[in-house]
Formats: sequence, structure tokens, C-alpha cells
Amino acid sequence: MILTVTVIVIVSLLEHAYSIPCIGLQISTCDCTGTIVDCSFKSLTAIPEGVPMNTTELNLGDNDISTIAANAFDDLASLETLNLGDNDISTIAANAFDDLASLETLILHGNTISSLPDGLFSNNINLRRVSSNKILFRDLWDNDISTIAANTFDSLASLKFLDLNINTISSLPEELFSKNINLESVDLEENSLTSVPAQLFLSNINLEVIDLSNNNFSSLPLGLLSSNIKLEKVDLDDNKLSSLPSGFFSSNVKLDNIKLQENAFTTVSANIFMAVTNIARLDLDDNQLLCCNMTDLFEWAALQTKATLYGDCTDFGIVTDIQEFDISNCIIPVNGQWSSWTTTSCSMTCGNGMIYRNRTCNNPSPSDGGKDCQGVGNESSVCNLGDCPVDGHWGLWSSVRCSVSCGYGIGIRTRRCDNPLPSADGNGCVGCDMERKLCSLGKCDSE
Repeated sequence: MILTVTVIVIVSLLEHAYSIPCIGLQISTCDCTGTIVDCSFKSLTAIPEGVPMNTTELNLGDNDISTIAANAFDDLASLETLNLGDNDISTIAANAFDDLASLETLILHGNTISSLPDGLFSNNINLRRVSSNKILFRDLWDNDISTIAANTFDSLASLKFLDLNINTISSLPEELFSKNINLESVDLEENSLTSVPAQLFLSNINLEVIDLSNNNFSSLPLGLLSSNIKLEKVDLDDNKLSSLPSGFFSSNVKLDNIKLQENAFTTVSANIFMAVTNIARLDLDDNQLLCCNMTDLFEWAALQTKATLYGDCTDFGIVTDIQEFDISNCIIPVNGQWSSWTTTSCSMTCGNGMIYRNRTCNNPSPSDGGKDCQGVGNESSVCNLGDCPVDGHWGLWSSVRCSVSCGYGIGIRTRRCDNPLPSADGNGCVGCDMERKLCSLGKCDSE
């Protein structure tokens, strides 16, 4: 053990000893240690020229750089880590990072960047023939970013960690993360978001951490987390949420940490979890929770093997730790529920009639301040069991037609069964449709 410690100390001292000023007019103030170049705290106002081509780590943090020009990092194909944090950067050219084929870590926090140009990393995929695109981490927190183009991260297929907190982002395109299937952590804390698209994280099946805290959400859409089966932690602290949709976390079977502090909840229902049983910590501090409004949550928590609830609730003006509240003291309101519908038969055996159905609010009846059933207890609609039979009736007799023009003959008259015609199995007309009787039209001339 002593030998190991000695070796570590010696190696550390050697590394420090070999940190020497870099060679080159513009970077002579920087320190070079092997392939690591440290230009932090040097009051630089621009990216220095002459950075060694084999540099793997370049620290330009805590300077006065305001602009990242096009192709600012030419010939640094081996660069893996780039720190531009805590400068005065407000503008980044669209192709500023085109030559950084090996970039793994990019730090941009503490600047005044207000927007990211379209396709900022669009050319990195073309450099895979030199070295595959390994951009794993994006640090953009504490800027003034308010808008992000839909395709900003499209080329970053290996992106794992994205930090956009402490900006002024007010909206996010639905397809913003659609190409980042390896994304594991997204931090959007302390922005100006009031809503997010339901499909925002649809493609991110590897997400483990989502931080949406300190925004202005009053609601979140059902389905927002439906694809994130590996999700372990969700932070929704410091918003304006008063409820979450039923089943909101139902797909997150690995979820074990939920933060809902400093919102507007008066109750939290167990139905947001559905079958999820892995939750270890549910933080509800600094809400206005009413103890007896959360009886189903307490019952749910009692069935969990490791769930711990944090926060206070109020019962008859007394503030109580959630963990210590006894729900047996609650008078639980029972909301009314409808019975099954009962339906009458059609009021007519044929033709148009009315059919009625009824239900009663007694399954159970409302009690102890519970709500009445919603909706109506009676409904009616037109019914028709088929056309009614129509019996035939005779029409008028026709005029008599005599068989002779003079003298005596046979007169014939007819009638039709069409007033009305029989239909729908109705009876036909009774009687004959023709009559014969003697007729006389006067003496013939020959007589």
C-alpha cells in the first residue's frame, strides 16, 4: 500500500513538473501538459492560433471570448474535450465545430448564447471516416438561450448527457430529440417553459434522468414519458402543477425517485403510478396537501416495499408529517356512482315509437360530502320495429260500360284495391272488383 501511494505521488509531481508554457506566439501564455492545453484565466478575447494538432483537451474557460468563428478549430481532429465555459460568447458560427471529429465533451455554460444555429453539428457525421462522432456530453447551462432549432442535435446520435438549465427557453420543437436514441439525461431546469409536446421524448428509450424543475408548468400531457422504460428519476420541483394525468408514470417501471416539491398540489392520487411499484422516494414538500384527500395514496404507499413519502399535509388545520398521518381519522367522501341502465321495450309494436332507459345514482349513493353522479339518469330515443301492416281498401267504382249502344245489354263497372294498396302483410280488399247488371240505352231506331 505504501509503495502504491508513493508511485501515485511521484507520478502526480512529474505531471505537474512537465506542465510548461506552450510554444507559439498566441498560446505562449497557455500551459501545455502532453496533449492537454490549458488556456483558462488568460483574458483571451479570441480563440488562439497555434494550438498543437495533437491536442486532446483544450481549456479556454474563464476568458473574454465573445465569438466562435467559422472553422475556429481547424486541424484539431484529435480534440476530445473542449471547455468554453464562463466567457462572453454570444455568437457561434454554424460550422464552428466542423473539424472536431473526435469531440466527446463540450462545455459552454456561463455565456450569453441566445440561440443555437441550425445544423450546428450537421457536418460531424461526414467526419466519421476519420473518427466516429463521439459527442457524448453537451453543457449549455447558464446562458440566454431562448430558442433551439428542431435539427440542432440531429447529427449527435451518440449524445448521452444534455444540460440546458438556467436559460430562457420558452418552447421546444416536438422533434428536438428524435435522433438522440442514446440520450440518458436531459436537464431543462430553470427555463421559461409552460408546456412541452407529448412526443418530445418519444424516441429516447434510454433516458434515465429528466429534470423539468423550476419552470412554469401547470399541466403535463399524458404520454410524455410513455417510451422511457429505463427512467429512474424525474424532477418536477418548483412548477405550478396541481395534478398529473392518471397513468402518467405507468410505463416507467424502473422509476424510483420522483420530485414534486413546491407545486400547487392539494392532493396526489395513486392512479398516476398504475402498476409501477419500484418507487423509493416521492418528495412532496412545500405543497398545500390535504391529508384526507390522499387516502388512496396512503393506501398505495402502505403496499410498497420501499416507498418513502416526504412532505407535510394538513388535517383540520393541523400540519402533519405525511409519514405519520393516520388515515383512520378521515371521514372519506364517497362519490355517487350510477347503477346499470335499465331499458324499456319500444312503445309501439310497429312503426315509430319511443324507447326509454333509466339509471339510478345508488351504486353507491353519495355520502359524507361525496359528489353526485355526473350526467343524466334518463334517456330516450326513437325506435322502429318495422312498418305496420296496411289493409287494402277499394277505390271508387268506374263508370258503367254497357255492352250495346241501344236496347238492352250488360253493364260492367270495375274498381281497384288501391285506396290504399295492402302492404307489410296487411289484408287485401274483401269483395269483387267487377260488377255486371242489365243496362238499357233506349230503343233502337229499327224498332
